[in-house]
Amino acid sequence: MKRILIFAGIIIFSIAAFLIVDEINKYTVGGNFKAYKEDREEMIRMLKTGEIKKERFYYTPERFKEANVNDILNAKMYGNRHFVFFQWVKSPVFGPGLIEGFLYTSTGKPPTIKEFDHLAGCKFEKVQGEDNWYFASNDDGYYD
Repeated sequence: MKRILIFAGIIIFSIAAFLIVDEINKYTVGGNFKAYKEDREEMIRMLKTGEIKKERFYYTPERFKEANVNDILNAKMYGNRHFVFFQWVKSPVFGPGLIEGFLYTSTGKPPTIKEFDHLAGCKFEKVQGEDNWYFASNDDGYYD
């Protein structure tokens, strides 16, 4: 009986540790990218098909608020060329806005400032193993 209780305790501890690590992983760049990649790709598909329509802006659908923390979905659609930026961290309340998130580009290259001025001043880092995704940040401290 004692062995069963010990074994059950180990299993419960292992499951709890896995769930905690999985939740924490969403707060890392790589973990966040993987956790919400399908949601972001679904929003890109919705933009292409017109399910997300431009009113004054493109708005993030309610069910995707964790994949893009901004209410506004920063997207530029130029026929076959399109760029969609997904903010993954909330900007500080005071001071300059922090831009940090994931950029989808249909061309496989970052946009020029003329094509997507929202990301002016950002540095781009290709997401490993992905042809059309970049991590973008205007936080110089990130790259130190």
